[in-house]
Formats: sequence, structure tokens, C-alpha cells
Amino acid sequence: MKLAALDHNLALMRNAIVRYKTEHRRWPGKRTSMGATCPRGSCAGTGLVNSEQALVDQLTRFTDANGRSCTTDDATFRNGPYLRDQTLPENPFSGSDSVVISTTGELGLSSSRVDGRGGWKYDVGNRRAHRGRCGL
Repeated sequence: MKLAALDHNLALMRNAIVRYKTEHRRWPGKRTSMGATCPRGSCAGTGLVNSEQALVDQLTRFTDANGRSCTTDDATFRNGPYLRDQTLPENPFSGSDSVVISTTGELGLSSSRVDGRGGWKYDVGNRRAHRGRCGL
């Protein structure tokens, strides 16, 4: 049952990443999610380039054409969110929704938890998302 949930959640992540890429012509996390002038009552993203926070902001909030994010939409922030619950899905084996970002083109997967935290690995260099545990 956990393996089916893992496959489902990984598919959700990958689909969200591809939908973001389709609308922005660049992969999520490659640009900052900061710097937005959001609609009144909305909160701006806080993610730096190549950071977990940029990826989370860009997949779970409304975004403009440059990837800056806000918690509400308007004519500028009309893209997204790409994940329905506005949160990243958990890896059912670790119970974690954390993401470790790689920029090297190598995910360095092993049979242990990602960076000791579990969750997911995402490579902004080759745009791949993977579960944080292998060899299940």
C-alpha cells in the first residue's frame, strides 16, 4: 500500500513540475519566488534561486510569468497553484514532505533517507524529482 501511495505522490510531484514548466518555460526552483508585489492581503514567496522554498512556493502558490509567487491570484499572478492541497505530498515511507535540492545534475540516491530528513530529491539541473528512498 505504501508503494502505491509513493508512486501516486511522485506522479503528483512530477506532473506539477511539468505543468509549471509548460506555463513558465523554465523549471520550478530555477528562479527566485521572491520580489513579488502581491495583491492586498496576500503574502509573497520567500524562496531564493535553487532552494527548497522557491520550489515549494512555485508549486503551491499563484505565480507570475517570472516565477514570483503570492498566496492569492490576480491578473499578474494567474498561474498555478500546481498542487491541489497547496502543500507538497509526503513520501509515505518517511512521512516527510521535505525536498533536498541538487544543482549538480546528480541526485546521489542511496538506500538511506535524503539528507537525514526523508521526503524528496529534486534536481534543478536535470529537472528530475525522485523519492528520497531507493531499494524499497
